[in-house]
Amino acid sequence: MNEVSILEKEVVQANPLIEARKHMNLSEMRLFLLGLQGIKPNISTDGNIHDVEFHDIWVSPSQLERLFSGKTASITNLKRHIKSAYNGFIELAFDGGGFGLRHIYAKMDYFPQKGLLIKFDDEMKPYILDILNQSYTRYALKHVFPLSSEYGWRIMELLLEYQGYLKKGKPFIYRKFTLSEIRFLLNVPEGLYEGRLDNFRVRVLDTPIREINEKTIYHVWYDAYKEGRKIAGFTFYMERKHDDDGAAVPPEEVAALDDVPTTDKRDILARLMNPDRWNITEKAALKLVQKYPLEYLDANIRYAYKYRDGKKNLGGWLMSCIERDEAGKERERQEVKKAEQEHEKEKARRRAEVRERVLNAVFDDDTEDAPPMSEEEPRGLAPLSDIEVRLLRRGGASSPHVMRRMEQLGLTLEDVKAGKRG
Repeated sequence: MNEVSILEKEVVQANPLIEARKHMNLSEMRLFLLGLQGIKPNISTDGNIHDVEFHDIWVSPSQLERLFSGKTASITNLKRHIKSAYNGFIELAFDGGGFGLRHIYAKMDYFPQKGLLIKFDDEMKPYILDILNQSYTRYALKHVFPLSSEYGWRIMELLLEYQGYLKKGKPFIYRKFTLSEIRFLLNVPEGLYEGRLDNFRVRVLDTPIREINEKTIYHVWYDAYKEGRKIAGFTFYMERKHDDDGAAVPPEEVAALDDVPTTDKRDILARLMNPDRWNITEKAALKLVQKYPLEYLDANIRYAYKYRDGKKNLGGWLMSCIERDEAGKERERQEVKKAEQEHEKEKARRRAEVRERVLNAVFDDDTEDAPPMSEEEPRGLAPLSDIEVRLLRRGGASSPHVMRRMEQLGLTLEDVKAGKRG
């Protein structure tokens, strides 16, 4: 058996095991799945061939080296990895706050010439062997082995648990977890990143999800949701980028079935169907994206969110906003208000021009043709009026008659600005 055939093999886990806390690092997860790929579980009554008891499962030295990326250090430290994996366990969460611990392996033996022998503990039978009449999750090793983060690995398992909905034609699946739930399920050590949600998101969510999107046939994203002003948890989404053979989904299928929306359409659908905000049904959401332009929907979703306070039925409120185009009406009101403000500014500017012309005309009529005064006369001139002072302070050069009055009084612009009037 070569590396490719191992990666193409599928593993099956009962969903209670998917939902358990696996105290494993990346190397231990890989060893766990290498053992799991050799199990034939009892999952149906249609006469399928299955194992009755756990048997020895062998992984050859060459397979181990290739599956651990051919790193000498990984093989050199294989004993350390095996010891750590053997001491590992799963933690089950029971109703009412209870919990259970299960040892995983009965034995793990390594022989340099033969490879690694793995045999599971009988306590694992209900989770990986006798799972008839239980819900379970099946996936190929190729979907998780390229990942270099145990967090990414577990995110994939939790989302693949719901992959059946993708096969039924849904454009994407989503799962909601509280902050404490996601820390438990991803096996984040207690105290790590607590109180530092920005670091938690970067190290535990953003970086692993970026790798999932780069290295697998799935596209994953998430949204935070709040209770009050505090982030209470996250909603994770997953869609399939390619079919199970790694080939791109044909464009005609996308156009006909709308199973794989475009990036913009996907985002709008996710926002409409957000269970923590609008909770629009998938059927209704698909009708909306088919009926209205995406920009139109985006604007009305934003409007509905902006004015959501006091609304008891948020889904109904959003649908009403979309059907009545409340965002468009608000935009029109803003445009009318802006036009009115511009009109008022123009009216004020014109009134100022009229006043200036009137003042200039008054003074021009009286002083333009007046004969020159003698040097003795300035002493008997009337002081500058309030209007003349304002004109001079605003720039007397535009009113020649006022400038002459100022000079006749023996004043300068600095004198006028200082308060002198003659």
